[in-house]
Amino acid sequence: METTSSYQQLGSREIRVLMLEPGDASDRLVCRLGTWPLSAENDYEALSYTWGGQTPDVPIECDGCQVLVTRNLDIALRHFRHQYAGVRKLWVDAICIDQSNLKEREAQVSIMKAIYHFAKTVLIWIGEAGPEGDIAFEALHRIRQDFRDELPDLETLLDGHVLEEYTAIHSYFGHKSGRRELNEPFSETSMAFSSSTAPWDALRSLLHREYFSRVWIIQEIALGRQLIMHCGSHSIDYDIFVLLWDYCSFLINHKSSGKWRYLFPRVHSLQMCRLGVNRGEPISLPYLLAFSKAAHSTDPRDKVYAMIGLYSWNSPRIDYAKHEALVFGTAALHCLGAQPPTNQAEWPINPANPAVLSFMGPTEFHAEYDVPSWIPDLTSRNGNYRVMSSIHAGNVYCAGGSFDFKAEWNAEEAPNIVVMKGYTVGQVDAVAEVEPPLSESWIQEPWGQDMVPQLIRWKWKRLRNLLGFMLSGQPNQPYESLHRTSWSMLIGDLTETFQKATNEFLYSCSDYLDLVPLFLDATSEQNDEDTSETLAQQALEGSSLQSRMRMLELVERLGPMMDRVEAAFDLWLERKLGRLLSGHLVWLPRCAEIRDKVCIFAGAKWATALRPDGDDHYKILGDAYVHGMMFGEVMPKRVEELQDIRLR
Repeated sequence: METTSSYQQLGSREIRVLMLEPGDASDRLVCRLGTWPLSAENDYEALSYTWGGQTPDVPIECDGCQVLVTRNLDIALRHFRHQYAGVRKLWVDAICIDQSNLKEREAQVSIMKAIYHFAKTVLIWIGEAGPEGDIAFEALHRIRQDFRDELPDLETLLDGHVLEEYTAIHSYFGHKSGRRELNEPFSETSMAFSSSTAPWDALRSLLHREYFSRVWIIQEIALGRQLIMHCGSHSIDYDIFVLLWDYCSFLINHKSSGKWRYLFPRVHSLQMCRLGVNRGEPISLPYLLAFSKAAHSTDPRDKVYAMIGLYSWNSPRIDYAKHEALVFGTAALHCLGAQPPTNQAEWPINPANPAVLSFMGPTEFHAEYDVPSWIPDLTSRNGNYRVMSSIHAGNVYCAGGSFDFKAEWNAEEAPNIVVMKGYTVGQVDAVAEVEPPLSESWIQEPWGQDMVPQLIRWKWKRLRNLLGFMLSGQPNQPYESLHRTSWSMLIGDLTETFQKATNEFLYSCSDYLDLVPLFLDATSEQNDEDTSETLAQQALEGSSLQSRMRMLELVERLGPMMDRVEAAFDLWLERKLGRLLSGHLVWLPRCAEIRDKVCIFAGAKWATALRPDGDDHYKILGDAYVHGMMFGEVMPKRVEELQDIRLR
């Protein structure tokens, strides 16, 4: 048998389909390839899986030749092939694309969106089950039964139309949970189920599998017409899986919320992309790039290439010969509204989107390749994008007023510089002491037993230091107290429903404002090594009798306000608190320093921190929040009053 496979050249709209022969579990994998025109009429299934960083070293037989695949793919193909009769027609990228042919890879990647959209079914393979997988799917079975018992009027949706009704069901869950006490489960079944942490830990482990971190699954899940998720011998309709997971988020809202708040949004955001595609709604490129930035990809350029299929059906030409900096820069220029390079003129013409500013800021990528600061580093999974570009908050703020957001770029005369209209609002005069950053492992990796108390200790120490800095200054507006300013800063001047906080809302927080000094006094007595998991325990252990009595009152009265601060935790999670020369408080990127500038670009949603870079040029440090300026309060009314801000 030959050790390599011979691929025939494909036409512009042709694909290869894998014909997988039947066999027992132990039989050698045998298949053949057929060339098909890409059409919705074709009867094939597309496989969505992860290469897993594995070396292709497992041989299978394809068209009489030996082809090497990864162990994960070998296991998946053995699972999906029929046992006795009939071939199974699959599209599998590792085999159906000639991976040694760069031009073919580029051509096939450019039509990947159509391949998954036209597939009869997208088969999601997240790996072998193992003990935790068995527990997780048993948990899903019990949650599904709980769903049927508790919400019989929605039971029929489990048999179809889940995707079309997802938003209505999500709102219904919120309505149901809003009528219950915070720590009351939905039913006796879920109450008994929630008494053990093993099912929740198994479900959490399911979402920590490598599959869910891949950048390409965003497109594959969003575009698939029908999705079936497989874990070993277990399977479930993916839309029902998301529905049950959504239901779980309300069941466990009262339980270990610190762990879960960073897991469910990952599933929810995937489903929002899927819903947008299903409804024909446009999805902004910055939103997609924010999603891909947090995902894994073997090739950094796929952070863009995997997303543009969702952004535009007629996507730009895929070119893996380009350096990732050029690929990222092209996407950034498109988002900034600047003229794209001539060889990328096929990018769709859409309005510029200021959300791209939230990805910008100095990283090792900029130093290594000496690229301009306005080119975002999409290679890093961490960054400022998680904070100010919140889907909810980002759509509320309008710091740049009603001006059009647009950059100017001259590819021939100054290819490293973009010019934007804006207004400089001040210079950084002071910054608060910054605690060592919290390890990203508590978000990215499976949780250890010590992570919850570690997070709580870090949060309350940081909150105490932030409030101390805020209350050490002077009000920048005569009618506003420092306590009210501090409260506004902690919640981003937004209500719990992500609306601009009204005066009535802020006045309703008078209990909190009165108790700030008490909070500072009580928490200042605490040992930073305390491992208690609640504010009350932390405050009461080792405190004076007088402080204990005060803290009992504090906990009772402050609880609802702390819930709101917790909801805005991302705003100040890894921000640096500063003060401008004008006295305005500002949330800054961690890299910001005294004498850096803060500006607001015309039409932008939030402010931007800049560092002077000689002769009227600046480098972008990241997005910023300036108290009293996030709703267009200080922007000039005429475009002639704006400044030209040159970025490089």
